[in-house]
Amino acid sequence: MKTKIFVTRDLGPDSNFYSMSDQFEVQGSSLIEITPVQFSDFPATDWIFFYSRHGVGHFFSQLSIKLPSATKLACIGPKTGLAIEQHGYIPSFVGDGHSTNTAQGFSIVAKGQSVLFPRARQSMQSIQKLLAAGITSHDLIVYDNQGKPTVQQSEADFIVFTSPLNAQTYLANYPIFPGQTAVAMGDSTGARLSSLGVDKFLKPDEPNEEAIVSLILNQFEQ
Repeated sequence: MKTKIFVTRDLGPDSNFYSMSDQFEVQGSSLIEITPVQFSDFPATDWIFFYSRHGVGHFFSQLSIKLPSATKLACIGPKTGLAIEQHGYIPSFVGDGHSTNTAQGFSIVAKGQSVLFPRARQSMQSIQKLLAAGITSHDLIVYDNQGKPTVQQSEADFIVFTSPLNAQTYLANYPIFPGQTAVAMGDSTGARLSSLGVDKFLKPDEPNEEAIVSLILNQFEQ
């Protein structure tokens, strides 16, 4: 019988998790519902910082004019940067996906400047909080993210939590049972698992699918 892996996100056909399908049974399904939040205006700022690909999509889908050339774009990691490029813009700053590292790097280039943060209503606002004293921060909620009212319990050997809200939604309904291994994609999700009483979990060095695949595979080589 194959080892089972449940990922709390909808997996695209090119997902790295499918590279494991010969050895593992992989299932992916998001535990949150995402809906756009309409906005009509936002302040002119030196920077616009994106936390996620969802933020990029919901911001640009409502943008009726081209951004001023003087406005610089920044994001938390490479995949969010790629989403920005797909809308015809080149980010001036791309973080490594880790909140603390990204905030440290961004604080150098954005010190004393104004930054707009298009974000989810339930965002933890990690970068904003870390940079509070060094920038002028402006909020713009562009989408709502809520846990689904009904989620199914997973009997998978590994449960990969891809965001704090996915973790919160699942653990509000079901515990992690003995024999199951929780995996946190990133620092914020790991912090949320800890706050919810999950003391033992795996966390990759990098918050992306490739690193999680390697992390799980390494568990079988020890």
